[in-house]
Amino acid sequence: MMRGLIHYMMGGEAQSLDDFQTAIELMEEVDNLFWKTVSLWGMGWIYYERGNTDSARVYLENPLDSIEQFQYATPSYPPIMDYELFRASARCLLHIQEGDLSSAKARLAEFESLMRGINPNFADIASIYRSMLEAKILMAEADYTGATRVLDEAPRWRIPRFHPTYVMPYNILILKDIAAQAYIHSGKPEKAIAEYEWLTAIGPERKLCPLIHPLYHYRLALLYEENGQPAKAAERYERFLAAWILADRSEPEIIDAKQRLERLKNTTMQ
Repeated sequence: MMRGLIHYMMGGEAQSLDDFQTAIELMEEVDNLFWKTVSLWGMGWIYYERGNTDSARVYLENPLDSIEQFQYATPSYPPIMDYELFRASARCLLHIQEGDLSSAKARLAEFESLMRGINPNFADIASIYRSMLEAKILMAEADYTGATRVLDEAPRWRIPRFHPTYVMPYNILILKDIAAQAYIHSGKPEKAIAEYEWLTAIGPERKLCPLIHPLYHYRLALLYEENGQPAKAAERYERFLAAWILADRSEPEIIDAKQRLERLKNTTMQ
């Protein structure tokens, strides 16, 4: 399963799907429902990021139909997220992707209702998810100011220690640059840059053990270049190309990054 995560972050979607499928089959052999379900979710989020909502729904919703069975299979260490909430959040994101904002708002209301009886251990992560969902809905309605307001008031992600129950909720395979994108659409590039710098930082100040998606480097490079910081832009283009090494070389971001990096280097040499 971990190999699937790493392959995905390196741009190897096909390899990642194969890895998760292998993990699912292995977990079936030993009757481990917990890690089988986590692997199914991994496949679901890959299809979600591809925009394949139908396939994403199969992998994100179906494994969660028996919450009691799943909770019983959960390892003895205390989880940091509630799985009813996770299911509601997944359904909300799928509705947003389909453009069904009425259903998305209904799922958000369901999520908020579930939060009222939440275990205090889940409060922070639930609040982060709720803010993310509301902001995604507002952005789908082109209310970028409202989205930034919601996200500015939300708590920051925090992983107190390196352990699956703390790391997994953050490292699910969806892009988490919602705030940065909202700032860009709101005409606040300096805040978008700060957000991407935070997303790509590793250190005690961030209090995270994150998997960093290479696309964050590419999007930050674009902002640096557009705002007169060519040296920083070139560095981020190089980091993006080095990290997304398994991605198809015909991906538009890779083609664009190579062209922009070459142009920046040629300009520096003149």
